Amino acid sequence: MNKEIVGYGSFFHKIEETQIKESSSITFFQDHKLFYTGRHAIKFIIETINKTKDVETIWLPKYYCQHVTAWIKHNYNNVGFYDIDPFEINDIVQLDPSLFQNPNDIVLLNNFWGIFNYDLPNNPTRAIVLEDHSHGWLSNSCINSSADICITSLRKTLPVPLGAMAWIPEGSSLKINWEDTLTNISEKTTQTFIVNAWDSIDKAMELKSNCSTEENKQEYLELYSFAENYLHNQYEIIPVTIEHSEYINAYLTKDFQSYKTENLNYLHSIISTFKDLDILWQDGNTTFGLNIPFERRTDFDRLKSHLIENKIYPSELWPGNSVDTKFKYLMNIHVDFRYNKTDLDYLIETLSHFFRFKNELV
Repeated sequence: MNKEIVGYGSFFHKIEETQIKESSSITFFQDHKLFYTGRHAIKFIIETINKTKDVETIWLPKYYCQHVTAWIKHNYNNVGFYDIDPFEINDIVQLDPSLFQNPNDIVLLNNFWGIFNYDLPNNPTRAIVLEDHSHGWLSNSCINSSADICITSLRKTLPVPLGAMAWIPEGSSLKINWEDTLTNISEKTTQTFIVNAWDSIDKAMELKSNCSTEENKQEYLELYSFAENYLHNQYEIIPVTIEHSEYINAYLTKDFQSYKTENLNYLHSIISTFKDLDILWQDGNTTFGLNIPFERRTDFDRLKSHLIENKIYPSELWPGNSVDTKFKYLMNIHVDFRYNKTDLDYLIETLSHFFRFKNELV
């Protein structure tokens, strides 16, 4: 948002862990395992469960990350889908009880935007429930999950090149052998490729820290894209190296949520009055970013273009999904630890200009 910096938004720049405030209360993931990606964590859980029972159906929400959905479908031919409105904010979300009837199924729930709390059947023979907190790390529903097992893509919140985690939430009776690697990496090249991907993103983050020209920006975007393209087509679970585990752990207990809470409260106190601006918001909870849902693609694209013209780079969560709901498209604007009040004021000014003259921006 600082107009002197090229590339605010999207993935993180390099930042030392000492610059982020520590949390004194993160104790909910004692029983956990680190991975390079959230997809690896999901596959590890499915493969572990498959060792003790034949999983019949892996249920995914219809509205979910298109890359993760495609990756899971590549690995498994028993994927099913269930309906959910990701934009209907309730204190408790209730799904069709029949979804959980088969104890040989796995139901993946998504903690949409960090504010979804699910009412799960209290039945010891129900399906195994796996909850994804990638866009709700440190949210109330993440810390107090009632799922059997949880995962998160840590790199959505932590400024690390790669990183994900699976953990057993308090109250769960599910037993997982974290020491089982469930993978064969006899070929050294497999480990080398994931390390190359880490190094590529790490270099991109470093370049972004010092980015001041469009030429710099193009260089770090190419490095980042190289790694992402590799990850989309990489299907083995690769153990995290000791060096990379130590790097991720240095950021793991930081209080990322407090920055978002403070920034979102400030933004909401001002922009909630803007005419025609819808915001996903729930008192007492903190969303992943400033999340703006749209009914029409044209409105989404117009605001996106306006923001990019002003060097604010929003993301879409997620393109390619088709849902039969009032809202169909979601824009995310990052408001994490990278941003201060000056940045937020610039964002407010930019949004204000758009919504004030919305009818003229065609």
